[in-house]
Amino acid sequence: MVKMIDDTQRASCLAFLRFWLCSIRLHAFGAAVLLVGTHGDVVSERWQHEAIDAHLWSEFGVENARNGNGALFGLGEGALRLEHNDEDKLCFFPVDNTARPPPPIVGRLKAAVDRIIAAEEFVQREIPLSWLDLQDALQARAETDGVVHRSEVEALAAGMPEAELESALKLLHSLGVVIYFPEPGLREWVTLDPQFLVDQISSVVRDYDRHALQHDKEARAMAAEWKALVSEGVVSEKLLRVLWRDVEAQRPLLTALLQKLDLACPLPGNPTRYLVPSALPHKRALSQRPSLPPLMGSAPHGILKGSAPDGAAQHRCTLRFALVVTTGSAIGFAPEALWARLLVKCSQYASILRAEEAAAAGGAAAPLDELRSDWARLAFGAQVFELRREDASIEVALWLAYPTPVVVQLLHLASEVCDEWMPEMTCAVTVTVKGEEFDLTKAIDALETRGVVRHPTRLSGGELRRADFAPWVLP
Repeated sequence: MVKMIDDTQRASCLAFLRFWLCSIRLHAFGAAVLLVGTHGDVVSERWQHEAIDAHLWSEFGVENARNGNGALFGLGEGALRLEHNDEDKLCFFPVDNTARPPPPIVGRLKAAVDRIIAAEEFVQREIPLSWLDLQDALQARAETDGVVHRSEVEALAAGMPEAELESALKLLHSLGVVIYFPEPGLREWVTLDPQFLVDQISSVVRDYDRHALQHDKEARAMAAEWKALVSEGVVSEKLLRVLWRDVEAQRPLLTALLQKLDLACPLPGNPTRYLVPSALPHKRALSQRPSLPPLMGSAPHGILKGSAPDGAAQHRCTLRFALVVTTGSAIGFAPEALWARLLVKCSQYASILRAEEAAAAGGAAAPLDELRSDWARLAFGAQVFELRREDASIEVALWLAYPTPVVVQLLHLASEVCDEWMPEMTCAVTVTVKGEEFDLTKAIDALETRGVVRHPTRLSGGELRRADFAPWVLP
């Protein structure tokens, strides 16, 4: 709450809250949400709480179309299940954690949580006694093993039919007794101790300078693999075998789980390597014209032929992402996992082009991708471009006489990421023409069918033609 009453910090605080509300809407839609304001010992006045409430309603209420017209605040179709603090007439619960005994609002907050949990379907559900016996057996096994193979669970289930065992495991997962995912590659394992997963994932996802672990000395001796991890955010299977030496039998589960939780993405090529987004180094904003080693030949596909001549102008466009919350209503939003998955898609496509070039030239193709946490430089064949990550978009810079084919391919790859992993997300490419932003795909369609594009803010004389959209549209 301290940041919310500070005029200089409020915007960043709202952006942070917006990101997490959108993330919940995307990944855990249907879950109940309660907003808790901390530092109630500092921000203790009623007028301060009402001011914060007003700021939150202004940002996320029904009047703000940019944030879904109240969908993030539990209002309307497709909204989050946001539980409001009705007694104080606030949309959040202001809490002072320093007070002893705890103030009454802490009791009301706990009561709200209990009420929500008690109303959940999985709590009300009647279950067979054999499921409770299985729960007891798994909890006893957790004393010695953090994770067990499904075959061992089947033995503990004492002849329970497969379909019934699947239902029991899903229910126990919902109750937090075990961690179980029914997808291929994960369903073969049941985690009995969540700390086991935390410890193993932390072997890969951590601050490598501050948090040294048992096998780091051996891992650092693998100079090339260790450098790739800490400097490029890329971990190899060979290095994972060292970091997870004590749990080799569970390595398939752990690698699958890293991907399931969007903590790593497999990169193209052999041997298998994974991009770890949290380990990607930072990079400054979009650079000027890239200075790269010469590329071999030109791109093999017609859509990508013809790199720009020296001194070609820089052209920029934007990949814009949105979370669809209701029919006709979307919120600009780019999840963290989207960036990593798009980089992987681009790297896969670029590696195909490089392999074809190398085969045609009779040589080997050297990867030229440079990937960072908020910036990337890639090449599709001979055509270099840069990406810069923003809150709800990705800025694209190109140095091509005709950049549209590369941008269309980028849009295709970004749309694939959304379709495969985040079906509620949409993607579009926008370009700026005469101070206004246009959807490039729609503009091209309009030019092809009508020969003109209507200027969105001019009632008359607002027709734009092909020449106005150069270099995105050929004459």
